Amino acid sequence: MRRALSILLSLIILATACTRDVHAGPDQARGPSCDPTIDAAIRNWEAAGFSGSVAFLGGDRDCVAAYGQADPAAGRAMTTDTVFSIGSITKAVVAAAIGSLEADGRLTYDQPVGDLVPGLIGPIGETTVEQLLLHTGGVTGNHGRDLEPLDRDRALAALAGLDRAAAPGSEFLYSNAGYTALALVIDELTGDYRTYLTDRILTDGATNIGGFWNGEPAAAGPRAVGTTSTGQPGADGSFGGPHWGLDGSGGVAMTAEQLANWTMRLFAGDILAPDALERLLSLRFDQGYGSVEVPGWVSLDGAVFGEPVFGTAGGGSDIGHTMTVAWLPESGRVYSIATNSAEADAEAVLADLLPDLVAGRSPTGPAVADGGLNPVVAEAVTGRWTVADGARVEVFQDGDAVVVQAIDPAAVPMVLPVPDPEAAAAHEAAVLNVVAGSTEEGRRERALLEDSFGPIEAIEVFGTWFADIEYRTYLSIRFAAEEVLVWLAVDGRGGIAAAEVGTPPPSRSFIQRPDGWLAPIDPASEAVDLRIRFVDMGLEIVNGSAIELAERVG
Repeated sequence: MRRALSILLSLIILATACTRDVHAGPDQARGPSCDPTIDAAIRNWEAAGFSGSVAFLGGDRDCVAAYGQADPAAGRAMTTDTVFSIGSITKAVVAAAIGSLEADGRLTYDQPVGDLVPGLIGPIGETTVEQLLLHTGGVTGNHGRDLEPLDRDRALAALAGLDRAAAPGSEFLYSNAGYTALALVIDELTGDYRTYLTDRILTDGATNIGGFWNGEPAAAGPRAVGTTSTGQPGADGSFGGPHWGLDGSGGVAMTAEQLANWTMRLFAGDILAPDALERLLSLRFDQGYGSVEVPGWVSLDGAVFGEPVFGTAGGGSDIGHTMTVAWLPESGRVYSIATNSAEADAEAVLADLLPDLVAGRSPTGPAVADGGLNPVVAEAVTGRWTVADGARVEVFQDGDAVVVQAIDPAAVPMVLPVPDPEAAAAHEAAVLNVVAGSTEEGRRERALLEDSFGPIEAIEVFGTWFADIEYRTYLSIRFAAEEVLVWLAVDGRGGIAAAEVGTPPPSRSFIQRPDGWLAPIDPASEAVDLRIRFVDMGLEIVNGSAIELAERVG
């Protein structure tokens, strides 16, 4: 499961304008209402690769609508009833459940969780409920993998073995494991974590709102088939468990409209009584720059948009979904977006639309050109190219996009420039430290790799780039029988935040601009002027102030 990303970051790194042919037709599956100007902007995002559903409620320009395909292979259209995995937004649900138990007098926020759950020992057991809610427990490491069986006893043992990297309460250190510990608290005090969430928290008072992606109680409704970074269909929800590798940190599923309605009910005091909600949201860790961590959410002051915002986001690399929701307490508006597309992240779409929506302007979405990708241009750039220093790239067409893939390490900084080279270098060093086995978590990860592929013979850095608002370092790991490419993202204390084994080489998708240049789709490219074009039988690559001319080699 991808970690929850602070919506603050995605709102600062706004989506770039891009051009692409519009494919949506008048028969596009729609919901009960959608303001025409908002619909037009999201259609432009659909042309740039967005597929999913949206629910904007509480204002005079409501929008509940669906775009694209819920199952591209089967040709099944997206609808507003399509269910998505909400990923780490689950933490907001777990935080509400903890708040309800506090209101019932069954726990206090200053209690160490080890006092509440027998067997929850070690550094994490000494950490308080409040510190786990705010990711300030100082504990680092993961307790298990999302879609690998992990029962309750083994989860307790794994959590007990986690290291402490910082003094409790001293700093923010995002922790999926911490929220699994909170789920075990709920399980211990109520008799069943999942039943308590669905019957007490995920409800409108009469019926359930959502459920779980894997296992029971399952979210009812047709499901979106995600697309992973490898281009393969995501996990379909048939994983049988036991689910303690994911429970607490993720696992809940619902529609975009259900998430929007649940968020409105939460902040209206319908899920927690107003005084209990106030106590929960009074727990705070100031991140600076107007951003404050509260249980399950990031709170932004009015400096960013002229109105305060509570936001959270989540996604799963195994499932291929991303989802985000923002609540505006002063105006009582909520914006929820879910997508099963690998081309347009839900956060990037919201980051583009929200400034206009908050200000009362009509959003436009990405710029759209009538012609799409010129087939002559596509044919001209397709192939394998090398530049003077030997860096090689593979270029191929993917619909209306051109994909540029780094074939060797020298090509990574050329087509995948990073916003902060010093930060990227520090991330590389931290990743190498982890895979060298210098930490307990690193030793576990290394053992898992060697269990799958045999003894590690050599590790080389393939490159680091900025994706999904985080640094990812790619490593080429040589085993006796094969060489495997993996990427890892680590947190500020060197704990593994996300990883993928057997990943394809890093790549970037480009679309054709009206001036003939091909420019990246993704917002991270704003860090530097990056564009390519075919000229004089070569491929001209502009990367900031550097201009390279690549020659075709295949």
